[in-house]
Amino acid sequence: MLLIGAAHARGLKRDDITPVYVGAHTLGVGGAWLLAYAAARLERARATALIGGLSALSLAGFGAYELTAPQPPYKEISEILRPYLEPLPPGHESFISPRYKVLQLYLFRNGRYWQSFYTELRPETLVASIASGEYCAFVFGPEEREDPRLVQMERDIALQALDLSAELPEGARGGFRVFVNRACMQEGAKGSRHAEG
Repeated sequence: MLLIGAAHARGLKRDDITPVYVGAHTLGVGGAWLLAYAAARLERARATALIGGLSALSLAGFGAYELTAPQPPYKEISEILRPYLEPLPPGHESFISPRYKVLQLYLFRNGRYWQSFYTELRPETLVASIASGEYCAFVFGPEEREDPRLVQMERDIALQALDLSAELPEGARGGFRVFVNRACMQEGAKGSRHAEG
């Protein structure tokens, strides 16, 4: 039950629950039971050694899982988006993406989530922001593409933006779609002409 709960909390699907994941969580849960037993039965020095050993094993298990789990292609996405977002000021909220903070790190540009606990992006707001060029890039991950609230948004954006998803390496795509707002491309071209003049 703990394993299923932990997998659900991390947003993992059945195929993502690898033997390494199972082993790491088994060590963690088994370690918790042994810690309780050790605290009740063993002298302090042995209990400390047992707790330290189990903690090291648990950390090694979780580390192995994190190293072997497939990583989303945010570095590749940032390389695709960089030429389109570089003309914008860093403080401007210029893209919408899952795990936007990772892209912020790569691009040095501000972004936001599609949906969050505090904010919800409404379709009419999105249409207006696309037309105005407020948001220049849109990234949909596998989870967003399955969210019924965002499916229509993806379709609307696909009609008004340039789809750069094909530029992702085939092995790194993993259900991601990357769009650039055509209004931003025109603004970027105007800005470069002004800079030359």
